[in-house]
Amino acid sequence: MHIFFVVVSFMFITSSWGQTEFFNSFDDTKIAYTDEGKGDAVLLIHGFINTKESWKNTSLKEDLLAEGFRVIALDLRGNGESDKPQTEEAYSFDAEVMDIMFLTQHLRLKKIYGRRLF
Repeated sequence: MHIFFVVVSFMFITSSWGQTEFFNSFDDTKIAYTDEGKGDAVLLIHGFINTKESWKNTSLKEDLLAEGFRVIALDLRGNGESDKPQTEEAYSFDAEVMDIMFLTQHLRLKKIYGRRLF
């Protein structure tokens, strides 16, 4: 199974979305995510001060699902439905990268491929 990283910022669209699930990351911070579809996985990552909700009903998400991809979106720590730790340490040492790594392990995804859209 492949994972493609897609990073986009500031998309504010609302409508239907998969049910939110949670996992505990490396430091026990609760991270929220949605997981829809089957096939190779695409991980959608929101931009600064945004949430997984920014991907709702976007043409990108809809096209990926229509093409048979598995679409996963997460709320980075401090955003959306994920925990909002109040210490500086909780955001240091590449904590958000570690959260993404732990999410891929939690979902038992095997391969990771990356791509930025900007």
